[in-house]
Amino acid sequence: MKIKSTLTLTLTIFVILTSCSRQQREQTDRNPRVRVPGKTADLARRQLFCDGFEALPLQSKRYAYHLYRACKAGGAAVKDQPSTEAMIDELEQAISFAPTEASSYLMKLVKYLQTDDKGFYNAYRRLWFEAESRPVEFIFTLTGAEDDSVDGKPAFEAMILIEDPHPDELIDTLVNDTSWSLDAQLIDDNHDPGKTILSLFKAYQLLYATDSRLPMFRYLWKANRVKGFILTNVIETYTREAGARLASININLRWSFIMPELKLLRNRMGGVKDVVVSYKKR
Repeated sequence: MKIKSTLTLTLTIFVILTSCSRQQREQTDRNPRVRVPGKTADLARRQLFCDGFEALPLQSKRYAYHLYRACKAGGAAVKDQPSTEAMIDELEQAISFAPTEASSYLMKLVKYLQTDDKGFYNAYRRLWFEAESRPVEFIFTLTGAEDDSVDGKPAFEAMILIEDPHPDELIDTLVNDTSWSLDAQLIDDNHDPGKTILSLFKAYQLLYATDSRLPMFRYLWKANRVKGFILTNVIETYTREAGARLASININLRWSFIMPELKLLRNRMGGVKDVVVSYKKR
C-alpha cells in the first residue's frame, strides 16, 4: 500500500512538471519576441525586445544579422581584443544584403577599417546622414579617445536599429503631451513653428548596441538638419520597470532630452555630430 502511494505521488509530480514544461514551451512559441536572433543576453535580462525584427523580410533580417556579427567581432563592448578582420568580413557579407544606399556608405566604412584613412570614415558619415532612413539602420561612431584604442585601432560604438512596426500609441502620447512641445524652428527654419520637435524623429527599436548604455533617443545633426530616432522599446522598458504609464513617461525623459541639447543645435554647424540620450537612474 505504501509503495503504491509513493508511486502515485511520483507519477503525479512527473505529470505536473511535464505539463508546466509544455506550457512554458507553448508560451515561448506564441511570443515571437523571445526568439529574435541578435538579441544579446544583456538586453534579454533587461527585457528589451525587438519584435520589429520579426516583421522584416528575409533579406533585411540577414542584413541585420551580419551587422550584429560585425559589431560582436569588433565592438568596443567585447572584452577580448577586437578583430578588425572579422568585422570587415561580416560587413562585406552585410553589404550583399543591404539596400543600394546602405551598401554605398558601408563600403566607405569597410575602406576606413582597411586603411585607417579618416577620409573614408567621414565619407561614410556624410553618405549615411544624407540617405533616407531604412527599416534597418546601422550607426557607427568613433569614440575619439586615444586611451580607448586597442592595438593601435580606435574603439567605436555602434548600434543596430529596426523600424518600429507599431509606434502609434507611444508616439501619439509624446506628441500630444504639451510639455514636450518645442518649436521645431530651433532645428530647421524650413519647418512650421507649430510642429513639435518629436515630429522630426522616427520611431525605431534598438536591436543591439555595443555600449552598455541603453539610449532612449539618438539624433545626429549637420548644419540645421537633424536625423533622429526615438527608440520605443527602450522607453517602454524603462517606464515598465518604473511602474509608470505612458501618459507619465515625461517624468523620466524630459529632463534628459529637451534641455539643453536641442536648443543648442542651431549654433552647432559644420560636420555631422551625434548625441546619445540615455537613461540614468537617479
